[in-house]
Amino acid sequence: MLWKLTVSIFTFLLFGLSSASIVHASVSWSETQPAGNTNQSWTPVAISSDGQVILAGVQNGRLYLSENGGTSWSQTQPAGDQDLAWYPVSMSSNGQTILAGINNGRLYVTTNGGDIWTEARPGGDNDLTWFTSSMSSNGQIILAGVKNGRLYKSTNSGTDWGEVQPVGNSNYPWASSTISSNGQIMFAGMDAGRLYRSTNGGDSWGEMQPAGDADAQWNALGVSSNGQTVLAGALNGRLYRSTNGGDSWGEMQPAGDIETTWSFTSVSSDGNTMFVSSGVRLYISSNGGNSWTETQPLGNTDQSWSGGNMSSDSQVLVGAVYDGRIFLGSNPQPPSNSSVYNPPVGFGPPSCNDSAPSAIPNLFKTDAAGTYVNLYFSTVSGGTGYNVSYGLNSDANQYGDLFGYSGNAWTYGRTISGLSPNTTYYFRVQGVNGCNAGGWSEVVSVKTKSQNSVLNQWFANLAK
Repeated sequence: MLWKLTVSIFTFLLFGLSSASIVHASVSWSETQPAGNTNQSWTPVAISSDGQVILAGVQNGRLYLSENGGTSWSQTQPAGDQDLAWYPVSMSSNGQTILAGINNGRLYVTTNGGDIWTEARPGGDNDLTWFTSSMSSNGQIILAGVKNGRLYKSTNSGTDWGEVQPVGNSNYPWASSTISSNGQIMFAGMDAGRLYRSTNGGDSWGEMQPAGDADAQWNALGVSSNGQTVLAGALNGRLYRSTNGGDSWGEMQPAGDIETTWSFTSVSSDGNTMFVSSGVRLYISSNGGNSWTETQPLGNTDQSWSGGNMSSDSQVLVGAVYDGRIFLGSNPQPPSNSSVYNPPVGFGPPSCNDSAPSAIPNLFKTDAAGTYVNLYFSTVSGGTGYNVSYGLNSDANQYGDLFGYSGNAWTYGRTISGLSPNTTYYFRVQGVNGCNAGGWSEVVSVKTKSQNSVLNQWFANLAK
C-alpha cells in the first residue's frame, strides 16, 4: 500500500479508557483495459500532474491515451495506423505536451494533448533506438536519449533540438533520465555506465556516484519537483536516494538486502511519496524513503512490472505488466492541515457561522513505541472535535488526523499509528467547532523507538 495510517481513539476521564475506534487508509487497485480484455507487452507510462491524462504504449503494438484518469481510452497514432515498438514516453504537468519515441524508429511530439503529432528529428532523418525521455512541468524543456547514441535537449517543446554531452563527444548507452519541474536540474544515466547531473539546464554536467566509483545499469530515475529528492535504480543492482539534489546518496532497501531489477521509480512533487518496482514487486514509501511497504495489485505474486508512474500528489498510481495488464491505484491521502481550517463533508455548512473554540489544547504528554505515538491533551469547551497535525518537520504540517469528540472529559488521548521506527515526529493539536477551528497548541517532538528496543521490551515483559 502507498500510505497507511491507523488511528485508535481512546477517551480518558481521569485517564480511564471509555471508547475506541480504528480508521484505515490504503491504496486500492483496479484493472484498466486500454487495448481491451487482453494481455499486452506494456512499456513505460506517462501521467499528468493531476493523474487525469495517462499515456501507455505497447512494445510492437499501439499507443493509448486516457483523458479521464484511465476510465476510458482511445488509440492515438503519431506514426499512423501501424504496430510499432513504443518505448520512451514523457508528459508535461497539464498533459498537453507529450513525447513518444519508438525503439529503433522515430520521435514524436504533440502540444495539444494528442490531437496532432509532429515528428521530431534531434538526430536527423534517421531511425534511432530511442530509450529515454523526460520533460519539465511546462513541457518546454525535453531530454531524449538514444541507446548507444547521443543525448538531446529541446527548450521549445520539441520544435528545435541541440545535443548535450555529459561525457563528451561520443555515443553512449543512455538508458534513463529525469528533470526537475523548472527544467534546470537534470539527471541522465547509462546502461553499463555512469550517472550524470546538470544543475543549469544541461549546459554543464558532473558525474554522480551513488554506488561508488563503479559502472551500473542505471535503468530508473525519479526526482521531486524542486530537484532535491532523487531516486536512482540499477538493473540487477541497488536503489539509491539523495535528499540534497545528488550531492550525497544512501541505499534504499524496499525489497530487502538484495540486488534486483529496478524497473521504474517515481517521486511525488514534494518528495515524500515514492513508488518503485523491483521488477517483480511494487513498493511504496510515504515518508521520503525512510520506510517501505509492498503493494499488490494482483495479490502476492511476482509480475513483470515494466512501467509505472504516479500523479504529482501521489493520489493516482499506474502500474503496467509486460505481457499482462495495466492497473490503476487510488491512494487517498491524509488531510494536509494548516492554520486555515478546511472542513470535510459533515463538519459544518459551506457558509460558516460556527464560533471557533477560544481555548487552545495543551498537548502535555506523549508515549512512544516503535510504530505509534500516544498523545494526551487537555480538551477545550465549545468544540465538536479535534485536529492533530504532524510530520517529520518542525512545522508539524505533513499529515493530518481530524476526528470528532464533544464529551466532557477534561483530558483526551489519541493514538497515531503507522509511523516509522527510530524516527522523530512533530505534533500539534487544535480544537474544532463545526466548520471553524481554534488556535494550535505548541509543537511537541517525540522519537519512536527502534524495533529492537520494542522487541527487547516485549521479551522483558514476558519474563516478568
